[in-house]
Amino acid sequence: MIITLFVSAAVAAGTAATGLPTPTNLPTPTVPVIRAVAAGSPWAPTASPVGAQRGGSAQSARGAQRGWPRPRPSASLARLLLAARCPVRRPATFFDDPGTIRRLPALCVQSVREARSDRAARAVVYAFTAIGSRYSQSARGLPGIYDCSSLVSRAWFAAGAVAMRQGGAASPYWPTTYTLLAGVGGTRAVAGPGLPGDLVFPHTGHVMMRIARGLVIHAANPSAGVRLGSGQAWVVMRVS
Repeated sequence: MIITLFVSAAVAAGTAATGLPTPTNLPTPTVPVIRAVAAGSPWAPTASPVGAQRGGSAQSARGAQRGWPRPRPSASLARLLLAARCPVRRPATFFDDPGTIRRLPALCVQSVREARSDRAARAVVYAFTAIGSRYSQSARGLPGIYDCSSLVSRAWFAAGAVAMRQGGAASPYWPTTYTLLAGVGGTRAVAGPGLPGDLVFPHTGHVMMRIARGLVIHAANPSAGVRLGSGQAWVVMRVS
């Protein structure tokens, strides 16, 4: 109980440190997340009980099978706090299969861990909290409504990439896929499939955010909304 209260307070205090706005639908971190922060590490969602065969305990192997945390002393405090903000409940409107939603918390933590920077990790957490949101091109700037390019732009803006917001604060607008490909918002092309937080373009008319395990988060269309996907890259752009 003492650890739970301490970690909950640390997560709240860390919001300012990480710069991540608190979504209204984000739940209080659950026991697995609190254990992860208290143990000093994110979850190890893809861990295998092979470690137990090499000298680890059987209890550690069972924990790995459940996706529970194992020690990672090198993890920074900022990453731990960001991992604790990963969504842990099914969104109100979710367009993927039940098997995917069970993997969502561990997938988010793995993506935070593999992101190339703390800023990229913040953008990733924003995208995870947007899963289940509505899709609309005409209302792409309204709270909780996205199209493909406004989703990734607003995620990176919330993470601290202020160049993503075009126009003034009174009348902001967000880049399109074409302007993102042209370098607006501080983007540049990189080789390879990309790291969590990178922008993946299957063609000039669509953009997605790379997360762990080769998956993406994207605002697909009006019938599917913001969802997980397995997007192939034509061009990968990295935000500076």
